Amino acid sequence: MSKPAQGTFLWNELAAKDPAKSGTFYTELLGWETTEVPMPDGTYTLFRSGGNDSGGMYQIMPEHGPMPRAWVSYVAVDDVDAAAAKVKELGGLVLTEPFDVPNTGRICLITDPDGATIGLMTPSD
Repeated sequence: MSKPAQGTFLWNELAAKDPAKSGTFYTELLGWETTEVPMPDGTYTLFRSGGNDSGGMYQIMPEHGPMPRAWVSYVAVDDVDAAAAKVKELGGLVLTEPFDVPNTGRICLITDPDGATIGLMTPSD
């Protein structure tokens, strides 16, 4: 499989206060299937559509602070650390410094200078 091109949308993720309620809503509305994946700090839910993983969901925990319930899209970048540094140069804000997600890649969340949030990801090989 080829490496995704810089700027390609890769993944969609829902931060939810009540994952059970949100999961039921999306499976009934859109016909998605779900798979629960145990994580060290809770459960991650994968959404599947047409036999393909199309997104995920995690529960907003108290340690996340006043995080809003929201969908976030992740975009491919060649080097997430370099992209995070450039975000700061361009007047954006890095909400979460780059970190590794096992078997997935390296990610961070940012806002543009107008306050819109997006995720950046350098996928694993």
